[in-house]
Amino acid sequence: MARGTLGLTSSITSPSGVETTIEFEDAPAGTRITACGHQTDAYYQLSCNGSIIIPFEVTEAGSYALELIAAGEQYGDEPISIELSIVDSASGKPALKRQIQDLHQQLLGESLTTDDPEVEATYALLLESYETRKARGVTNVNQFPVETCPNHQWRISDLDGSDPTYMVGTWINVLTYLMTDFRFLHE
Repeated sequence: MARGTLGLTSSITSPSGVETTIEFEDAPAGTRITACGHQTDAYYQLSCNGSIIIPFEVTEAGSYALELIAAGEQYGDEPISIELSIVDSASGKPALKRQIQDLHQQLLGESLTTDDPEVEATYALLLESYETRKARGVTNVNQFPVETCPNHQWRISDLDGSDPTYMVGTWINVLTYLMTDFRFLHE
């Protein structure tokens, strides 16, 4: 979403039928917004693309039902885009953030903590890139004809362009982001 407003309510029903309602206006502790803008009493005013990360602890095994009611108003002619992702925080987030922290140090000379806004922004890019590649089913790094190499001699090598987990392309995007930073190119 380029510029606009967003309001949301979610209802999560546990396997035993316990329902938890989360209103964005009264979001739980630990809620983070990775976007430009500000909170009002009724909505979040966005000035650029971003994510709203609302923590929820799964306390019992089984199937949960999730209902999301989201509304947005876009300023300008572009259509509004709202996406829901469920992220398992136990799935390696700390390790990924430590790797991103190390890349910031190695490539840009930045000594950052894992909760630094720069690391958070790079992590958000990693998640968005992964989700986009997964949603598109991009299981190969070379996506002909968009990502072709004019030097066709590489085809005689044993180059493996497969990406069944979507992470090769995701990390390529993260490295491209970091390596096109002014500090990498000019310092």
